[in-house]
Amino acid sequence: SEEEQRASMLRAAFADPGPNEDPLVRALAYPFHPVSGKSWETALIVSFPLHVGEQGTSRHVGAALDRGTINVRTGDRLIEFPPKPDGTAGVRPVTLVGVRKLKPGPHTLTVAIATPGTEKIKTSRLEFVVPEVPQGELIVRGPVLARVDPDAIRMRLEGGEIVENPQLDGLIGDSGAVPLLVTRTAPQDELIAAWEICVVKTGAPEGAMVERRIRADGEIVHRLDPIPLALEGKKKQACQSGMDKLPGGTLGEGRYRFEVAVVAGDEDLALGLSPFAVSGGKGD
Repeated sequence: SEEEQRASMLRAAFADPGPNEDPLVRALAYPFHPVSGKSWETALIVSFPLHVGEQGTSRHVGAALDRGTINVRTGDRLIEFPPKPDGTAGVRPVTLVGVRKLKPGPHTLTVAIATPGTEKIKTSRLEFVVPEVPQGELIVRGPVLARVDPDAIRMRLEGGEIVENPQLDGLIGDSGAVPLLVTRTAPQDELIAAWEICVVKTGAPEGAMVERRIRADGEIVHRLDPIPLALEGKKKQACQSGMDKLPGGTLGEGRYRFEVAVVAGDEDLALGLSPFAVSGGKGD
């Protein structure tokens, strides 16, 4: 049957994705929130361009997550993708996001995207390491960078269903945000930077501030107004998240890095940074 053929194709793709790997299918694993000091809430992000018709289109999307040599989860589902907002056919950037609680150690995420009724299948495999949760120190996660694209589709998947996830929305922006897996954007694109600061088994320093700044060639070329460090949560774990938006045209072409720093006086107590490039034409 068609269903059996599809299941067989996905099993083969998970076992050996190499022959069907597509460089335009990109994956990212981002541990963004420490849980009980022993694991991370981890965003698993898959991004790919998809041509949709005037009636939309559909794809079977399967994923296998392995921790070392142990399979943690395997599943697939048929996802319907709508046409462009104006009802016309064209290419839409698609981002699928799921959240899993992962323990420290090496992991592998394998993704397979199959076109219904055909033998067309595209794959991507990502090997990544979930770090240990730092104890007794400030943790800066991010910033995660994204650009705004009105044609973009972003879906949050959990247990095979499309769900709302306010915490994740705060991490990577609204439904038109495309995470920069290649960290390149165009001068006219609105840029989103999301970050989270946490402490585990310690208190937050008093009077510290959170600075967000952009450097080029070591010099600060753009700075946002600093905000107080205000961690919230349990005694053994507290966090503060934020999302900044830079209007299109803020930065000219060049190479930059977006920094999020916890600052006391003139000293950086903790720092997170993401390099990116601004270049002509359409973004990532």
